[in-house]
Amino acid sequence: MKWRRHGGFILGSILVSVFLLLGLFASLIPGLDPLSTSPEEALERPGPNHLFGTDALGRDLLARILEGARISLLVGVFSRGIALSLGTLAGLFAGYHGGIVDQILMRLADMTLSFPALLLLVAVVSSFGASLLVLFLALGFLGWAQVARVIRSRVLVLRSEEFVEAAVANGAGTARILFLHILPSCMAPLMVLFSMGMATAIIAEGSLSFLGLGAQAPQVSWGTLVRDGYEYIRTAPWLTFLPGMAMALAVLGFNLLGDALRDLLDPRGLPHREGKQ
Repeated sequence: MKWRRHGGFILGSILVSVFLLLGLFASLIPGLDPLSTSPEEALERPGPNHLFGTDALGRDLLARILEGARISLLVGVFSRGIALSLGTLAGLFAGYHGGIVDQILMRLADMTLSFPALLLLVAVVSSFGASLLVLFLALGFLGWAQVARVIRSRVLVLRSEEFVEAAVANGAGTARILFLHILPSCMAPLMVLFSMGMATAIIAEGSLSFLGLGAQAPQVSWGTLVRDGYEYIRTAPWLTFLPGMAMALAVLGFNLLGDALRDLLDPRGLPHREGKQ
């Protein structure tokens, strides 16, 4: 019942659901081709023929925004998958073993968090070339530290719980204790970290694509749409405003959902923002 009464959960779920459905099934909608050009319809205002208008090449903006949702979804899921996998492993071992293992892993995390994220992303992507694969890996490897710190703090509490002590007394090995006893109790913070991390990944991908370091043609990204429309911001403002609004709504949805999950699943055990202790 408390889920239905939480306004943030309801609104966040609606926004995220719409985003996921559009990203997954937009290609099945007939008549929407993000690459089809029509020069005679260039820079057409939003109207019955093209609900969101067209760009300088006559391509339907709605179709391109929906395709951008798919790219953002791919970047978010893959990069957060990498970050959560690495961060969870580091946090589990650091929190459970303590000592030198904890010191090494947490100092590595501190070093990662000490760099300005966007500047480091620009440096990495520039060095290895602009592509979605490089973006997946860069966002994933840069995101592990925040996850590790949150999971470590959780494990520090859980390792002294009775069910863990009972498992140790029964002769369970370290791997069994970590993955069968402690990890399931970390699922609530992991769900929150994934949701909020999706919002971060969408913003990072949009920023890099705006700079020309993210999705490359013919791939369509919300960041590239904003960049391409910026040239016509006075004569065709919808080219910049509508993709930017789509990105803002997706980020809002994931942030609202993450905040709601934190409140509903673990109101006392998680920080209000990822990475804070």
